[in-house]
Amino acid sequence: KEYPNIEIEVEKIKDDSEYWNAMKMRASANQLPDIMFNKPFTLSRFKDYLLDLTSTKACENNELASGYAINGKVLGIPMTSGYEYVYYWKDLFKEAGVLVPTTWGEFEEVAKKLQEFYGKDDPNFMAIACGLKDEWPDYPYMEFMPALESGNGQNWNLMATQDAPFAEGNDINKAYNKIYSLFTSGVLGKDPLGLGNDQVTSLFAVKKAAIIALGDWGLQNIKNGAEDISQLGTFYLPTRNT
Repeated sequence: KEYPNIEIEVEKIKDDSEYWNAMKMRASANQLPDIMFNKPFTLSRFKDYLLDLTSTKACENNELASGYAINGKVLGIPMTSGYEYVYYWKDLFKEAGVLVPTTWGEFEEVAKKLQEFYGKDDPNFMAIACGLKDEWPDYPYMEFMPALESGNGQNWNLMATQDAPFAEGNDINKAYNKIYSLFTSGVLGKDPLGLGNDQVTSLFAVKKAAIIALGDWGLQNIKNGAEDISQLGTFYLPTRNT
């Protein structure tokens, strides 16, 4: 209403990787777009270029904005929020005699028992479905677990200030050792690198896998492929040790 004749140019970039590469190059040339999208951990990357939005009405009206401030400055207004779950089939758990895990050790043990129980009759069974033919489906583990390790939502920004962020004892080191142990234990099935996310989600929907970690957006895809979801359950990824 204030600027009725304004023109907005929207540029389409191929994918996530290309977008961040483009923004990095444009930042070095001081040619970032007037409006850009960020993730929580990329705000610190562009903090010297972004306008402080703390005093704006948009910030005041957004209950999540202050949680992503960098050095007391709100540099981006959250536009969406979502939830991450581990989806599982209750009947598969019951038949295999396992319970919902509450610690990482239990999670590993449950996955191994499921793989052993169902894998002996079905060589294509996956205790945990993770379509690693695509580059992104391991994000609940690789992206979120370092922050979950100590409950530090600013973990990625903290790492940028550390001389040895991957050193033994640091959150990402502890998290990635857990993930490595899980992923190399056979619980992802016989060919985790040969299947993409759409394929493993479809297989999970027909109970060829017992567990899949996805955001709330993944529920509809599961529903679309399943005959019945009355036995579908969820729990949070149990990263704690005790």
